[in-house]
Amino acid sequence: MSFIEDLRSLDYEDPGGWPTAFKMIAAVLVAALIIGAGYWFKIKDDIATYQGHVNAEQGLRTQFQDKHRKAAQLEEYREQFAAIQEKLDELLKQLPTKTQIPRLLQTVSQTAIETGIDVVRFEPQAEVLRDVFAERPIALKMAGTYHQFGQFVSEIADERRVIILTMHDLALEPDEFGNLVLSGTAKTYRSIDENEQFAAQEAANAQNARGTR
Repeated sequence: MSFIEDLRSLDYEDPGGWPTAFKMIAAVLVAALIIGAGYWFKIKDDIATYQGHVNAEQGLRTQFQDKHRKAAQLEEYREQFAAIQEKLDELLKQLPTKTQIPRLLQTVSQTAIETGIDVVRFEPQAEVLRDVFAERPIALKMAGTYHQFGQFVSEIADERRVIILTMHDLALEPDEFGNLVLSGTAKTYRSIDENEQFAAQEAANAQNARGTR
């Protein structure tokens, strides 16, 4: 008899009477089925969980190594921060104080006039407190020659107290008389004291709190 005929002749209600070869085949198939079901319903999830733990461990190792490296360089970072802070303090000390700003603004305007620039508009706006300094926008419009503007900038740069003028939204265009017309907003800066720093920080915190709502 062929294998197929032997398989068809098996009594499935009495597997104990099967030939030894078929019993072994059936046992192997049942074992494979049990192993496959166990893998699908249990072992596969356990392997995925294990792999997740392995990945998490690797991530923690990487974090530990990074933090260990930073901790080893902590003293160096502190020295660098102290040096930067010292440099920042020196720069801030060169800025004008609150009481000096009115005179310096007058100096800027007067210097422009003395160099021959036609000051059409020079209007300081409300101050804005930042973390370590205050900025004062100035709405301005000036007309003059290229040489006059160059002289104006040179004389401002020669002032004993540092005067920083940054330009925002400025337009420089020629007029019908061949002069240059400078219009827009400039900003000057001054140092702030501890009370003003605290107020600036409180205002920033309040703004951040409103932004997270």
